[in-house]
Amino acid sequence: MPDNPVELPLTDAQLGVWLAERGGFGQPGAYQWAEYLELDGPVAVDLLATAVARTAADCEAVNVRIEAAGSAAPVQWLVADVEHVVETVDLRETPDPDAAALEWMRAAMAEAGGCDAGPVFFGAVLRVSDDRTLLFHRVHHIALDGAGMALFAERAAEVYSHLCAGSPVPPSGWSGLRALIDAEEAYRGSAEHDVDGDRWRERLAGRSHFPTLGAGPAAASDRSLRAGRDVPAAEFNELRDGARRLGHRWTRLFTAATAIQLHAMTGDRDVVLSLPVAGRSAELARRVPAMTANVLPLRLRVDPAASIGRLLDEVAEELRAVRRHQRYRGERLRREVDCPDDGRRFFGPVLNIQRFDRPLRFGSVTATVRNLQAPPSEDLSFFAHDRGDGELRLDFDANPANHDEELLRGVADRFPHVLRQVARAERDTPLARIATTTTAELRRLVALGTGAPASAAPADTAVGRFADRVRRTPDAFAVRRAGTGERLTYRELDGRAAALAGALVAAGAGPERTVALLVERSVDLVVAALAVVRAGAAYVPLHRDDALPRQEAVLSDADARLLVTDRHTGGDAIVTYARDRGLRLLDVRVGSDAPVNDAAVNDAPADDAPAGAGASPDALACVMFTSGSTGRPKGVGITQGALAGLAADRWWSEGGADRVLLHSPHAFDAFNLELWVPLLTGGEVVVAAPGHLGPAELARTVAETGVTGLWLTAGLFHAIAAEDPACLAGVRQVWTGGDVVSPDAVRAVSQALPQLTVVNGYGPTETTVFATRYAVPELPADAVSVPIGGPLDGKRVLLLDDALRPVPPGSVGELYL
Repeated sequence: MPDNPVELPLTDAQLGVWLAERGGFGQPGAYQWAEYLELDGPVAVDLLATAVARTAADCEAVNVRIEAAGSAAPVQWLVADVEHVVETVDLRETPDPDAAALEWMRAAMAEAGGCDAGPVFFGAVLRVSDDRTLLFHRVHHIALDGAGMALFAERAAEVYSHLCAGSPVPPSGWSGLRALIDAEEAYRGSAEHDVDGDRWRERLAGRSHFPTLGAGPAAASDRSLRAGRDVPAAEFNELRDGARRLGHRWTRLFTAATAIQLHAMTGDRDVVLSLPVAGRSAELARRVPAMTANVLPLRLRVDPAASIGRLLDEVAEELRAVRRHQRYRGERLRREVDCPDDGRRFFGPVLNIQRFDRPLRFGSVTATVRNLQAPPSEDLSFFAHDRGDGELRLDFDANPANHDEELLRGVADRFPHVLRQVARAERDTPLARIATTTTAELRRLVALGTGAPASAAPADTAVGRFADRVRRTPDAFAVRRAGTGERLTYRELDGRAAALAGALVAAGAGPERTVALLVERSVDLVVAALAVVRAGAAYVPLHRDDALPRQEAVLSDADARLLVTDRHTGGDAIVTYARDRGLRLLDVRVGSDAPVNDAAVNDAPADDAPAGAGASPDALACVMFTSGSTGRPKGVGITQGALAGLAADRWWSEGGADRVLLHSPHAFDAFNLELWVPLLTGGEVVVAAPGHLGPAELARTVAETGVTGLWLTAGLFHAIAAEDPACLAGVRQVWTGGDVVSPDAVRAVSQALPQLTVVNGYGPTETTVFATRYAVPELPADAVSVPIGGPLDGKRVLLLDDALRPVPPGSVGELYL
């Protein structure tokens, strides 16, 4: 050590730590390394303390004082002749010595300050039994990186072993910090620096945003969440054996397993990991314990169709390339590729593998290294610690600002499962064959995605369940028209439908045949839909506001042979088109006092057969056409059994189905909810007046008719929430969906009407109406989305990745119903 203090600039890595600490990325003390070595066997405690003190005295990097005056760049002063006092603490008489030792070490960590708050190194020897000793050391990250910590521990073991043997302690062979700083300065001005920069910018072309497993990017917090798992020696041997069989090192298998798990959790095949590297030449890494660590991106392609061997070969090639170009600073690269200013300093989840080449031996005792704290994780970090003692320690650190304990536990539980499969795979095993969920998770996912057994019997049909309602409550009201007072009981509705059904059959309606409905929103519309299904045919609703080309496409694609109209629609252009195509026309009031368009059915008898007689659950009940927003409208067939199953769900027993408002454009699938759910559960269909239904009209309708439940598209729900949520007063449940539902809209409605339940429903037309539902409770203030909930009775929901594997909990996937 020099006689007089020497001023040196910080290395690039040291400057990064200093800026992070000063910039608020973690509080003072957050950037401390803390480890302890377990020594199970006889140890000379005094010699151990002496060995650590001598090692610290020899390590120039921990004998510095960091200072920054005003706006000047920070510098480090080399402090000469530092006497390191390594405390010895005897905990053998405490009730639980190991617990007391952990408590003591955590307290020592809590006392640590920033890099300018005092000594950057602290060590202690803790005796927990006569034959068990813990060697604790805490080092600020501005002084040592992971490679430096390993050099320090190896040198302390060497010094102790010589002291125990009474032999001279050989020189450390370490160089000072000046060698590193000079090497960095020379590199920055070299052609190698330019070549490395070109390589990295090319490697990250097209990728400046990096995924996170958390709720969103966030700066590092004061401390990280941590979950640890031990890989026993036998299993670690199996991993190494598998690596040799596959032609690679176990570290590459670990890297591949990390990429596979991240792909499974994000759905992203272009996986980018943050890889810590020494950031200095191999020679300097061996002889200068210091802080020059660099973090660079490791970009891998994870294709489920590719083989394990191919991914491992790519991992090997990429790791070699990173090592060749490891001196180019990662923070500089982030600036050059225009990474977003989202608080992160790296490139996504961190992969950190720390290895000792041989067991760490203090005399005759082999040490086991335990990491207590690493610098705070800004995302998710995967650590593998091979300390040369035969076992592998896995640590998983996460930023609590955007991760939670449950997510971290899931990662820690499933990673060994993935790693084990990679080790047992053959080179030609497709990545898709690697299960990325544990057996326990898979059971839980299947249970969560499986709805309760449907209460509808397998043979149930829509017309059969309606007939049962007619028999049980014939005089209960089944349908009413808001604004006019028109109202039909179940018996009356059944009679009207039977009359029209007879006319439809006479006109050619029957099983697997379609009947188009061009009827204004009215009681007649309810009669018409029920009559078509009673006749064994399938209805195809037409919406008058749709453009004529869409109406023509629907008639053509559905192969309709009958068109039912009313007094409002008989003169529409589509009627002329239908007549020209040879469709038979029928007025919805046939069998009543209304005129009939087709004389052939004038004298048609009513359908006196009981509703549902001869109907099959698989019989087509209706054909609903999609919006066509992504192309030509697609017809979706809905069966009698599907309608019966929808109405049989336990959801409707909550009271929302007592009086349901029918107001949606009846050419879309919400019409089936508004029609069949109340009719098949003993409720009443409340038909809204034709035309626009705004907040004022809705408020009058609800007040007049006592509507208990209604469907609102997400867009209409948002508009009502913003304009007048009180117009829903008296409604028990509002069902919304069809698009992303805003949490702010839900909050507005819930605050205005605390007794009303908002239900977010999800499902394409193919699921009849819904496949999942979520009764929204009080949303957290920071909620950015509304869940779609769980499956309806009899439904099954799977969230799969692009290899059709169930995705881990909390992960991104595609929904399969």
